[in-house]
Amino acid sequence: MLARRLSHPHSEAVALESAALMQCWRGEWQDAQQLAETLRALSRTQGFPHWLAVGIVRRGKTLAAQGQVEEGLVRMREGLAALQATGAQLGLPGFFAELAWAQGQAGRAAEGLALLAEALAIIGKIGERVSEAELYRLKGEFLLQAPIRSPKPKGHLLPQIQHRKEAEGERHEYRRTTH
Repeated sequence: MLARRLSHPHSEAVALESAALMQCWRGEWQDAQQLAETLRALSRTQGFPHWLAVGIVRRGKTLAAQGQVEEGLVRMREGLAALQATGAQLGLPGFFAELAWAQGQAGRAAEGLALLAEALAIIGKIGERVSEAELYRLKGEFLLQAPIRSPKPKGHLLPQIQHRKEAEGERHEYRRTTH
């Protein structure tokens, strides 16, 4: 790893998290777990509380994905609390999405929905929309598991549809003024 050869521990932590995330996306849970554990060890040694917390969350997700759902949930909550204690907000919605996903793996859709609502509130506050689509995808999955209580079951998507229309309008205006 280039960051290790250059003796730049912070870059190494970023590279480890990026690689662990990529392995999660690929469903290669054991590789992701190994990378998360390496990230945790490096972060402890170097005193990186942010990356330590991220490593704990990532390891928890790998445990949950490999069938150790309850242990994974414990680790994910621990890591998320440590991450919030650093004051970090960037990336939080994505970590809430991962924790909500694990709640779904445990058959606890209601807890997952509560986490998604919290993540969407954070998005509304800080404007980071990177994981917004995933939050709504998970919300849809959880709502499909629950009995329909509303005559408008698709109403929860209206804020996302409105955001999409606004974004399209902004892109159109940008193209109009730059071409």
